[in-house]
Amino acid sequence: MVIRPEQLAFYGVLIALGALEIVEWPVVAIVGVGHLLASQHRFVILREAGEAAEAA
Repeated sequence: MVIRPEQLAFYGVLIALGALEIVEWPVVAIVGVGHLLASQHRFVILREAGEAAEAA
C-alpha cells in the first residue's frame, strides 16, 4: 500500500487535531479508518460514499 502525499497530510492533520484535543481520539480513529478504507480500490462502494460525503 502506497500513501500519497495528500493522504499523509490528511492523517498528519487528523493526528494533530487529536493531540491538541480539538477532536476526541475515538473520532480521529473512526475518521482515519474510514478514510483509509474509502481510499482503497477494493472498496469501491465505500470510496464512492466517501467522495459523496466530501462533495457535500
